[in-house]
Amino acid sequence: NYLVRSGLHSYVARFGFLLNPLLGIDREKEILNTTRAAGRGLGPDVVGHFSKHRLLVVRYIEGVVFDKSCAQESEHIVLVARLLRILHAEGPWCVNYRDVFLDIKEYVAQAHTRDSWIPENTVEYFRTLCIVEGLLGVVNKTACHFDLMLGNIVKTHDGMLKLIDWEYSANGDPRFDVAMFALKAGLNRPQKKEFLDAYNYCRDKREGTVAIEELQLMKMAVCMREASWGMLQNSISEMKNDFDYKQYAVEHLELFDALKRKIAL
Repeated sequence: NYLVRSGLHSYVARFGFLLNPLLGIDREKEILNTTRAAGRGLGPDVVGHFSKHRLLVVRYIEGVVFDKSCAQESEHIVLVARLLRILHAEGPWCVNYRDVFLDIKEYVAQAHTRDSWIPENTVEYFRTLCIVEGLLGVVNKTACHFDLMLGNIVKTHDGMLKLIDWEYSANGDPRFDVAMFALKAGLNRPQKKEFLDAYNYCRDKREGTVAIEELQLMKMAVCMREASWGMLQNSISEMKNDFDYKQYAVEHLELFDALKRKIAL
């Protein structure tokens, strides 16, 4: 990503990598989803797309980028919950669909074929993941961001929250977004209750409320998605000399194991 300033206007130039399709990223779909998100006041406006250079240009959103300290503030916990409620409320408005459990299997398979590092007990991880998937069950699909790293949440100067980097966005299980924020923000139990209370406010079962037990289970799926992503990126990323993807994978496998023990699966 590059910040570009032209006169009074600022933009972000996002260059895509050649192997992005292996991660389930489609630039054309990202553009359409980003445009639809912008129309709903959820993200940046799309300015231009230059296929020859794998380049997407969006309007830069001025504001404060979230970090863990910011994300754990009560006011921001509620604001993120409300933002996700808006994102998920209108149903499946993205142009594509994503199943994170299938993504995990595909990432690990691709990593294996490229001789990337994968854990020796992968089979056991998949057995546990199948249990998690079964316990979570099926919910109505909605538009999801699917990459709620804290750095992708921006608080504008007028106090509004926006989501940036919609490359993984798709219709899918909204509980993934909820769980990923809770995981990345490091929310404790009272904070998770506050978060879920705000998210579930004025929602009924048809709209998809999220229970604390579902949140904990989906956090395991988030950990495994991030771990498998790291395994694949460890072999294909053009930035692997600047970021330790294997360590990222290991850290999320350790979080997965800790959650497994806590939930007693």
